[in-house]
Amino acid sequence: PESELTKAYDIGWRWNSGDVLASVALWRVDYDNRIVSSFDADLGFNVDRNLGRVDLQGIDMQAGWRVAQFLTLSGAASYNDSEVKQNVPLTATTFLATQGKKLVETPDWTYSLRADFRFGQGFAAGIQGKYVGERAATDINDEFAPSY
Repeated sequence: PESELTKAYDIGWRWNSGDVLASVALWRVDYDNRIVSSFDADLGFNVDRNLGRVDLQGIDMQAGWRVAQFLTLSGAASYNDSEVKQNVPLTATTFLATQGKKLVETPDWTYSLRADFRFGQGFAAGIQGKYVGERAATDINDEFAPSY
């Protein structure tokens, strides 16, 4: 595939006060020749393909709070909006109808939560969870992988 080129823009804000840290970032990436890889089970290896122009934009947010000397809570959320801007040529006369579709394997939403516990100087433990939203399983968005 042709080389992938990008234009990336982002702006963010971070706040820190003793026990609280928070940040938010707005971002946008414009791709030319967006290269996507997928595993082909029939062939037994990854196949790269060029989707042409793809625009992505979103917001990332995170916060952490030291509730007590022994407990810190943190969370994050991300929203991702993507759009393939053109149909992908298959042959000289046929195209795959990808224009206006979402980028494959790219969920709109992801969330995470974590709790860290500190027991004295020598032992720490944490527990965390993550949610990944539904995402297109094909370039033409006719099948979707479920959220988990």
